[in-house]
Amino acid sequence: MTDRIIAFSILCLVFGLPLGVAALFTGELILDFVFFWPLFMSVLWVTGGLYFWFQLERHWSWDNATPAPALAGEPLISILIPCFNEERNARETISAALGQRYWNVEVIAINDGSSDNTAEVLQQLAREQPRLRVINLPENQGEA
Repeated sequence: MTDRIIAFSILCLVFGLPLGVAALFTGELILDFVFFWPLFMSVLWVTGGLYFWFQLERHWSWDNATPAPALAGEPLISILIPCFNEERNARETISAALGQRYWNVEVIAINDGSSDNTAEVLQQLAREQPRLRVINLPENQGEA
C-alpha cells in the first residue's frame, strides 16, 4: 500500500508541478507575449527596411532612363494577371505591367469567366501589345 501512495505522489508531482508552474506564470507570460511581440516585430521590420534602404536602394537612380539591373541569361519574366469583371481596370493594370524597365517581360492576362466586357478589352489590348497573351476561361473558377 505504501508503494502505491509513493507512486501516486510521484505521479502528482510529475504532472502537477509543470501544470502548477504553467498556471502560475502562463497568464502573465501570454499577455506579455501578445503585447510585446507586435512591437518587437514592427521595430525589427522598420530597422530591416532602413538597413536595406541605406545599404542597397539609396544609391539606385529611380528615373525612367536608368536601365534595369542585368540578370544572368536575361530570362523571360512572366507576369500573370487574373481578371474577373475588370473591364475598368484592365488597361491600366496591364499597361503598368508592360511598362517595366526590364525588357524581357510577357504579361499573361487570365479572363476568369467575366460577365462584363473584360474579354473584349483584353483582346483589344492583345492586338496592340505583342507581349500580352490572353487566356479566356469559359466560367469563373472561384477564388484561389
